[in-house]
Amino acid sequence: MPLTELNRRGSEMDGEDFPMESDTDESSVSSSTPVLDAIDSNLTANPPSNEEIVFEEMRLSDILRQKERYGSTIYSVSSNDRIVSATELMAHMNIGAVLVRDAKKPTQFSGIVSTRDFVKKIQEKNLHPTNSPVSEFMTSSPVFAYSDETALSCLFLMSKHNFRHLPVRERKEKGKEGEEKTVGLVSIGDLVRVMLKQYRQSNAYLREYIEGNYAH
Repeated sequence: MPLTELNRRGSEMDGEDFPMESDTDESSVSSSTPVLDAIDSNLTANPPSNEEIVFEEMRLSDILRQKERYGSTIYSVSSNDRIVSATELMAHMNIGAVLVRDAKKPTQFSGIVSTRDFVKKIQEKNLHPTNSPVSEFMTSSPVFAYSDETALSCLFLMSKHNFRHLPVRERKEKGKEGEEKTVGLVSIGDLVRVMLKQYRQSNAYLREYIEGNYAH
């Protein structure tokens, strides 16, 4: 699917359902147990705070806020820079991709380049690994998502189309002129880490109930 078509998929995927199949016959499962009743009762009496957002409801803006705790920065290079500048930056910061600024419009991003792009282009086009410009390696007009889209829909998007980094933009307010602002970059690893962290917390929470250690 062309990249321009994928960009249109961002908002469409936000509302899609991703059903999970089950071999369990619902009629054979008891609708209630004492432990689950206690959990349900306490969750009703003590709903999660606004800061405790389940992964399925998280937006990319929530993911970016969590990254800010660790010094989130948009790393970038110019399209005219040598590719070695990009690879050195990625190696130094231990990251897998950087955004590419337009050489003619330095305040705008025109692409993205990753370690995978670097290896792939060297093999396919026999490009020089040090003297070639970033523009020869980058993906122009990459797929992006808006900060109000769900993290889950973007996780499916990246998994389905086999790319690992997604630029994030803020939607332009109606009636305002100018370009949409790029506010960050999320990786599939960022999303998976947040998801696993929440599931671990949920498991620990349930274990406290089952073992009777929860403080009422």
